[in-house]
Amino acid sequence: MGKCKDEMEKLINGEVEEVYISSEFESMETLSKSVQVWRYDKDEDVISYSTLTKTNINRPYFIKIKNGKNFVAKKYVGENLTDDTKLKLVSKQEAIIILGLKECNNI
Repeated sequence: MGKCKDEMEKLINGEVEEVYISSEFESMETLSKSVQVWRYDKDEDVISYSTLTKTNINRPYFIKIKNGKNFVAKKYVGENLTDDTKLKLVSKQEAIIILGLKECNNI
């Protein structure tokens, strides 16, 4: 997860505008795929993200976290929720492919 954490620090420092992290979780029946899109508002020090799946792409929800700089420094961003979850840093184009889209301005 070092790459995800490094990329999040670049986001806080203004070196990148967005960070995309893909997540795969395999259950007995299916393989669930999603993409987290992270953004940072330097003026308000608010980090926000949305988790996108094929089913919620048109109506994603957004989570905002105050004290974004502190959050990235102290929390292990990109930590697996379970040992079975596979997280990977991806580009916007890779995120579009993972979500099965031709193109998308929403993400």
